[in-house]
Amino acid sequence: MTVPAGFTTVVYDIDPVTRERLGPIPKAMPVGIDILALPFNEPTVFAIGAAYEEATRHRMPPPDFGPLDSSGEPGAR
Repeated sequence: MTVPAGFTTVVYDIDPVTRERLGPIPKAMPVGIDILALPFNEPTVFAIGAAYEEATRHRMPPPDFGPLDSSGEPGAR
């Protein structure tokens, strides 16, 4: 599982022709953390991911993503 871990403040790139480094370029690119576990330990992975997201509040929902009702279904807009 990957959970949001924040955003970068600058990015670097390589020019495809000259192979020179470009940057720093101001950009807010998302960064994630992968949470791994042994087979059949999915409940632990979900618990860790949910706790991390709740504690850090790094997740930013897309602007067009509406609220969900208590069952997880899209609510009325």
